[in-house]
Amino acid sequence: MEVEILDKKRTVVGDGFHFWIKIKAKVNTDKIEEMAKRVKEKSVVEDYKKIQADYDKSQREIEELKKQLAGAKGEKEKKQVEAKITDDERLFEARQWFDKGYQYSLNKEHDSAIEAYTKAIALDPNYADAYTNRGIAYALSGNMGRAISDLQRACDMGEENGCKNL
Repeated sequence: MEVEILDKKRTVVGDGFHFWIKIKAKVNTDKIEEMAKRVKEKSVVEDYKKIQADYDKSQREIEELKKQLAGAKGEKEKKQVEAKITDDERLFEARQWFDKGYQYSLNKEHDSAIEAYTKAIALDPNYADAYTNRGIAYALSGNMGRAISDLQRACDMGEENGCKNL
């Protein structure tokens, strides 16, 4: 499945935010058997659980920040909470690009995966998992120099899989 964000809006409503996202989802039924086989692999399931946990964490943080914004007293405190919400949204968008890159990787679309992981890294330069996965995608596409660079960067950030794949 491929999900494309067509439009995204955020507006302040009273003491909170209103989020609106328009998406386009495409499902390619030709690859369902192959994808089902990959899902059975333990590492794919573990990676998906990690992505889901990141998503859930981001959602909880955004909800908590909305509560803080509602209770914020004074313009300075509101601006600080709004800045934190904006930062969390940026990190959430990085996770979405990571997920998209992961889907491309599963489909062996290495160039598209590299592009998606690069967008995730641009949004969150400390996203070690994105460096690891982009490094693997570079290796699979034959660009060993960039693969080693990304895997080393992930390893330096303490990401175990980055070190294992060096």
